[in-house]
Amino acid sequence: MIPISCEIDWMLKWANSPKIKITVDKLPEISDLRYQYKEPGMWFSEKDGYISFYYWLPPKQDNGFGGMQIPITMTSGEKVTLLGPWSSRAGVMNKHFLPQCVDVSIKTMTVPNSNLWTAGHVTLEFCLEAVKLCKEDVDIIVEQTTNEYCYIAKPRGILKPSS
Repeated sequence: MIPISCEIDWMLKWANSPKIKITVDKLPEISDLRYQYKEPGMWFSEKDGYISFYYWLPPKQDNGFGGMQIPITMTSGEKVTLLGPWSSRAGVMNKHFLPQCVDVSIKTMTVPNSNLWTAGHVTLEFCLEAVKLCKEDVDIIVEQTTNEYCYIAKPRGILKPSS
């Protein structure tokens, strides 16, 4: 996966954090991902800067994604089918796994001039490389809450997240 372009939606009309939007050449196939597991119910994979994760703790957590069955492969090679997992968010996973990850919007170049963005996650390292492609100067800083921390975009020169 290679970053092609990057832009920031600063969400100026909203109270949301800025959205990092990265266009890549291609995304890895889920069949190529290898997942790690940590109690309780966290499944995490990284490949070429792309991050995939789920939260699934059977038998109580079988109603996410409409009960969709998601077959995955563990780092050991074992095959597991997650039934209705939830996707969670980067801030939660950053407490438990390396590499650190960033919530982004992502799309590929497979459909030229498409505006089909999807929610995704990339490694912090991949994100830092991608934001170098922005037309404006952007810093990625850590924003910490009581229970987790995540990485967000700020215009260069603003050192602390706004409160």
